Amino acid sequence: FSLSVGNFLRNAWNKEPVVAAACGLGFLALIVPLASPFTKYTGMMNKAIPYNYPDKTYSLVSYDCFDDRNRIFCNLL
Repeated sequence: FSLSVGNFLRNAWNKEPVVAAACGLGFLALIVPLASPFTKYTGMMNKAIPYNYPDKTYSLVSYDCFDDRNRIFCNLL
């Protein structure tokens, strides 16, 4: 199996080196992020930081809002 893959790569490099190099770079672009240490730390940060933050403005202050000619006015209570 490895001989046939090696022969294929050698043939591809001899016939179309630009296409072979582009395919090699594309393959590396898929593999390198998986092996990067930044992937580990990004996952750890995503687990530590909440996605939805609680909105405390409604629980701290209450508003009395009314609509006057399509304009909304709010008064603090």
